[in-house]
Amino acid sequence: MELGLFARSRRALARWLWSGVAGDTGAPEVNVRDAGLLAITDNLPALICQFDPHGNVLFANAAMRARLILSYEELLGRHISTALSAQTYGALKTHFDQALTGEGFTFEFAVAVDGIQRYYASNFVPEIDPHGKLLSVFSIWQDVTERRAIELRHAAGEQRLRVITDNLPVLIAYVDRELHFEFCNATFTEWTGMRPDDLVGRSLMDVIDVTDPSRAEVVKPFLSRALAGERVEFELQPTPGRNDRWLQLNFIPETDGTGQVAGLYLLSTDVTHLKQAQQELANMARFDALTGLPNRLHLDEKLEEAARRSSRNGRPMGVAFLDIDYFKQINDTLGHAVGDQVLREFSRRLLSCVRQTDVVARLGGDEFLIVLEDVSDSAMLGIVGAKIVEAMKPPFMLSSGALRVSSSIGLAFAAGARIVTADLLECADIALYQAKREGRATYRLKPYDGTASSKEHGHIPA
Repeated sequence: MELGLFARSRRALARWLWSGVAGDTGAPEVNVRDAGLLAITDNLPALICQFDPHGNVLFANAAMRARLILSYEELLGRHISTALSAQTYGALKTHFDQALTGEGFTFEFAVAVDGIQRYYASNFVPEIDPHGKLLSVFSIWQDVTERRAIELRHAAGEQRLRVITDNLPVLIAYVDRELHFEFCNATFTEWTGMRPDDLVGRSLMDVIDVTDPSRAEVVKPFLSRALAGERVEFELQPTPGRNDRWLQLNFIPETDGTGQVAGLYLLSTDVTHLKQAQQELANMARFDALTGLPNRLHLDEKLEEAARRSSRNGRPMGVAFLDIDYFKQINDTLGHAVGDQVLREFSRRLLSCVRQTDVVARLGGDEFLIVLEDVSDSAMLGIVGAKIVEAMKPPFMLSSGALRVSSSIGLAFAAGARIVTADLLECADIALYQAKREGRATYRLKPYDGTASSKEHGHIPA
């Protein structure tokens, strides 16, 4: 308000000052009619002075006189360079020279006052006559030390905040309501190669489109919800075929005084390693560590799914229950390390005998089960059994040397019946023991009619 007053009344103030000046360097005689104007300037917190085109002081209010520690009589007519300390004038000389060209401008400067750094906002306002001649220059200083201290504290706080955010393994950003970046932490550079300074002002959607257009479509509905005032948390999975990070994202709305969303805080955490660990744990729970085949838990899930599909669509299915002949003898004579090699090679050969859609699982020990869907008839199931018997005939090349290995196979064929998986497995188990009783290294097939009897077989050593 004070600056506006002097900007609007500088001509009146100049006329009053000039009317009271006795010569270029003499002391002024104050016009009583305008004494009120002097009273006004003496009671303003701003430091105000006026100097002529040569730099000689024409006027200084009480605040300026106190700052310079000079009386009114000592100050008037003195050149500004001698009124100010050498340090202050040295810091401001360029600005004074610029003001004496008749140019008005605003700037800030700092000087030491009684050993304390003070900050001032300064206005230079030229007084120009109707012919364009410079008559004088008003200099108006306002002490902004307190404001500057607040700004410096705020800047220091921002710097501390940036140091913290730049060293967090999380993407942190703020976007306005139009989704333009206003802040990005340094993690953007590490993850994307894009510098925060290059991102500020850019559209979030443009940046996502450049990195992965398919992800932009996934993110859009979540952004819409956040812009409507909802705090949103979701996961962004890697795009198939790309080496993307698996991200957990949080969109946090910021509201203004009217309750409207002014912008969004965006936090993106890389959970790729966590998801990989979860996947590894899931694999460990469902897959055999030695052979890589599905284990009993995973088999139960797959078998139930296959049985429901077969019962629903009426397409026949079958299972093959098999083990390795004399496997206990292999372990006892050659050791468990060789036994493990046999299990791995046996698994590999089993996989080569079936379709990719069939499920080959290791139940434990030397017991395996195969789930075969969409089997046209029992003869097709028999072909699979014969193929497995033939696949095992070539010697297994192991660390201990060549070893002949065979398998006994029990096949169960189910068609046109509501399948109970426990009964279907019992049926295949009966067929397996029939194959063992009849000499091993062979297969036997038993149709499934919805029931099975465990009385049809006894316990025969593997």
